[in-house]
Amino acid sequence: MLNQVQHDRIPPFTEALHEKLSYLDYWSPINELYMYPFNTEHLVIISITSVTALVVIFLMAVTLRRVKKTRYYRRLDLARKKYEITLPHILGNGLPIPDECYRIKRYSPEWQAIEEILLSAVEDKVISVDSVAGYLDQLNYIDTYIKNLRSGNKFRRALAAEKLGRLRVSNASSDLIKTLSDPSREVRTVAVRALGAINTPDALNPLIELLVPAVHDPEFLPLRVLKTAVKKYKEAAIHYLLPLLHHNSWRVRAQAADMLGEIGIQAPAEELMPMLNDPEPDVRAKAARALGKVKAKEAVQPLGRRIKDTSWVVRLQIAKALGLTGGGDAVPLLLELVSDTHWQVRAAAANSLCRLGNFAIPSLLKMLFHSKDRYAREQIVEELQKTDILNAEINKLGSKNKKEREIASILLVAAGSNGAINLIEEAVKLHVNPDTRIRLVHVLSLINHPRSSEILRVVSECDENEGVRFVAKKVLEKEVAQSQL
Repeated sequence: MLNQVQHDRIPPFTEALHEKLSYLDYWSPINELYMYPFNTEHLVIISITSVTALVVIFLMAVTLRRVKKTRYYRRLDLARKKYEITLPHILGNGLPIPDECYRIKRYSPEWQAIEEILLSAVEDKVISVDSVAGYLDQLNYIDTYIKNLRSGNKFRRALAAEKLGRLRVSNASSDLIKTLSDPSREVRTVAVRALGAINTPDALNPLIELLVPAVHDPEFLPLRVLKTAVKKYKEAAIHYLLPLLHHNSWRVRAQAADMLGEIGIQAPAEELMPMLNDPEPDVRAKAARALGKVKAKEAVQPLGRRIKDTSWVVRLQIAKALGLTGGGDAVPLLLELVSDTHWQVRAAAANSLCRLGNFAIPSLLKMLFHSKDRYAREQIVEELQKTDILNAEINKLGSKNKKEREIASILLVAAGSNGAINLIEEAVKLHVNPDTRIRLVHVLSLINHPRSSEILRVVSECDENEGVRFVAKKVLEKEVAQSQL
């Protein structure tokens, strides 16, 4: 306690503060109890209760969401059944949309049902795209798509771009062009596809400008989608692509050449031919492929000068291109490529020779007879089996012309010895002409293949014609006799 002297010396506000502190000191045990009222058991109980409450709340939210979705889809099914009865008749007869459709709430099940039915009508070719787009415009769907494209979430932006492209809404082109810089890769991709479908001139240059970032960053945009969109502009795209053939990035040069080839117009051939000497193999390969696609006949000699290219991919594309661009002057070049060290180049060259038909068949058969390269012979036979040439030679075995029969026999022996044994086996068992089957028996006897004797044995036992069976038995007996010497 303060004595009277001390009390007189204390200022009034200090005295009040002192009384407050004394009050707190008096209640300090209660304060401690209030500040630290719980022990460990209390904390555990509170934690369990809180977690349980959160789980219950979560389950209630999930249940409510599920109930809401169930109700939504039930209404959607009912709306589909309702409008599937009325709308197709209206669309098919060019009648106006009922007034009730204009009063439907946006994004409601009925709204979605109408949209689905109208879009399905396009896919089912019940009505034209322009007509459906007109109906959807009247019902304010198009405005909704454009609004979502401008300010919706990522999913709605992508879905809006897809629908605008499917409906070919040309007045949405400017908004889709802006969407090309969207932060979402998925939205950019759908926008590119939509602009390719709409095909308005103002979108071509923005699409071409995407080629450089798409080439250097695969995550920016799928290159195939961009190339497909640009390809739809056909001749209009050539003017924008030609400068890119001289771009300082070889990747851009290669893709520009490839896109020109896919457009398939012969005009840029003179721009593509110098690219066969590009320092980058991929550019040379894409240029050769493009020259083949545009069927540039003037490119045969420039292509021929690269058949010794150090890259087998370039040689492969040259072999394919020569089959598309050349005539008789491409045959010697392709015959040389048939003996290439890489099997894919050999296959492409042999395929191109078969593609050239009458220009190449004599030289191809001559190579089959005389080439010392077993791989080249086998490749030629493999490609010949994809054509009707060998079947035609089998039919010639029944010809009345002796020389024709002899040439056919020699060719078939060469083919059978280099991989066509299955073809000859099928013919000797199934051909309708017994005389042809007899001559095929003689062909088989000359083919050096482990299966020849087994095929002859089956023919000697199972052929329906006695003469064929007799000849097959005689050939087998002769083989046995020779093996015993």
